[in-house]
Amino acid sequence: MPAVHRTSAGSRPSVWIAAAALTACAAPPPEPFAPPDLAPSARAYAGEPVGAGVVVPPGTFDAAVSVTWSWLERVPEGADPLALHVRSIVDVGAEVPFGVAASALAGVGVCRDALAQELLDAIARGDLGRVVEAPVEECLVPAGTTAVFTVEPLTTEVHVASSGDRARVVLVERQPRDASGPTVVPLAEALAADDSPLCLVFPTTRAREEASAGACIVATLRARAAEDPEAAARRRAEVAAAKPAPPPPTPRAQALAAAGLALADPRARRTALLQLARDGGAALARDVALFAEEELLAELAADLAAFLAEQAEPPDATAVGVALEQMVLRRLAALRERDALAPELAAAAERCYGEAARTGSTLHRGAAACTSAEALQAWARAENLLALEDPQPAVRVRAFTWLQRTGGAPPGYDPLAGRKERRAALAQFGEGAR
Repeated sequence: MPAVHRTSAGSRPSVWIAAAALTACAAPPPEPFAPPDLAPSARAYAGEPVGAGVVVPPGTFDAAVSVTWSWLERVPEGADPLALHVRSIVDVGAEVPFGVAASALAGVGVCRDALAQELLDAIARGDLGRVVEAPVEECLVPAGTTAVFTVEPLTTEVHVASSGDRARVVLVERQPRDASGPTVVPLAEALAADDSPLCLVFPTTRAREEASAGACIVATLRARAAEDPEAAARRRAEVAAAKPAPPPPTPRAQALAAAGLALADPRARRTALLQLARDGGAALARDVALFAEEELLAELAADLAAFLAEQAEPPDATAVGVALEQMVLRRLAALRERDALAPELAAAAERCYGEAARTGSTLHRGAAACTSAEALQAWARAENLLALEDPQPAVRVRAFTWLQRTGGAPPGYDPLAGRKERRAALAQFGEGAR
């Protein structure tokens, strides 16, 4: 079926004819419209983009997915940037080279729910200029399989994976052959199974001078539950039997590419830092991501983006968490030294590390010791044990309270007891620890 070409000419041709007659002598005639040649295609493979070979339990979701590709003469306004909709990190292990920069997909926009319907209404009204639509592609995506939708001239693939009770959307941007691999970005939200639209807005890469170079191409995705279980079972068997080449094995690189994309966007970096801190077990970084002002968030996002760019191989979630915690300690140490640390951040630091977080010098020592999660905890414990000998009762109480909470307090020690009793308890504790 050929592509459908529509324009925004409206329903009053006589007005257009009169206007053209009045301006024929004043302006040269417009160049003939050469519509782009949209060439959609679809294929399928077993498994998921972020982990092939997933074992799918019985009774899970079989999806019927449709995709409509539309070339628009003008880029719609108001679409969310992709960074607001990516999943920051996927905790799947893989020894793969670090992926290419996430900027290849930085210009993609996302429209969901009411925003998507507004975009479709604008297209139907002709508000976005001339439109070229490819025929609707419909594909049965049984549980445990992935459908891949593409259209020429885009180099981006839209992977829709049916898993559990949802349909997940993953964008794969193919790179030149000399690049280290494709950029793979999973969307955080699943594709709703109620036939509601999800629109992805892709800026075109062709030169503006070309007559067929549109402003953007929009993919409109819809999903619903497959109505025929037997047809879904047959399709699953066909996909499994075909055994096509698996998708690029870059799960960890794709996660970090998504994180880098979010860190670069001021509207998404707090969420990205929070997700990375939580996945990496960085307790203080998690609290800082929740409460810090935008200036500190921007500094931490830049620090972490630089760290990720320097890695020859994609670090695991724990390594990212340790690096982020170290960056937080350094930033908070500098703020402590300038007496500019916000009270809520000071409280968070003390909750995590007790008396060790009370001065800039101790925080600097913590950053230097932060080579692993174990080393960081050993530093905090040592600093708080040392504080038990401080002449100030308040210091001893804070350190002892933190050690009690973390299970490392010396038995028999009383921070408000006399010096002789305190030293005796510490000496007995030291002998027992040898």
